[in-house]
Amino acid sequence: SLLLIQNATAFSTVPMRAAPLMRRTTTTTTTTNLFSSAVSSMAKDEEDEKQVVRLMDPRTNREIILVGCMHYNPASIQLAEKTAVDAAKSLSQSPPSPPPSFLEKLMNQKKDNESVYSGGLAAVLVESCRTRWDAANEFRSETLKEAWQRDIYDKILPNEMRAAAKVANSNGIPVVLGDQEIEITGKRVKATLKQTLQDLLTPWNGGWDRI
Repeated sequence: SLLLIQNATAFSTVPMRAAPLMRRTTTTTTTTNLFSSAVSSMAKDEEDEKQVVRLMDPRTNREIILVGCMHYNPASIQLAEKTAVDAAKSLSQSPPSPPPSFLEKLMNQKKDNESVYSGGLAAVLVESCRTRWDAANEFRSETLKEAWQRDIYDKILPNEMRAAAKVANSNGIPVVLGDQEIEITGKRVKATLKQTLQDLLTPWNGGWDRI
């Protein structure tokens, strides 16, 4: 399997909660509370499933799990971590097999984790690039030198990608950085803004039509 942690603001990230029903008797209240708790749990599971897309790669017949997240959202962080934990458990249940061919190039990107794929969950792919990932790690290790500083930072700015990566690292699973390099994105944004400004200022030359 390949687990992808990706931003998807179109997904709802607030778990549904069933409103508890009020009753007078103690027995009925207890039963109602149990029912409400069960309904709430079912609603949350159903809502979580809307954020998790499972599909099969036709070339390799391997499962791909896509988790739609909202950055820094507690529900997304919990879902990403839970999905990663559940997927990692498949390592002990799957027979050894070679890595899928479509993952080989992605596997070559790993620098910090040299574990060998042995079936089950092949990799955890997060929506980040090497530049941003290294910068975040450097800030956490170099700027936040004290353990208590890192603890506060992790509590104030929890991250769904780092939560999934932590699960992967603890299970010897490669973490793959699957996003476009920020330098490329920056250049394209600047070029687009420049072209848009030129089009706004030259309506006689078809600029407004292009916009």
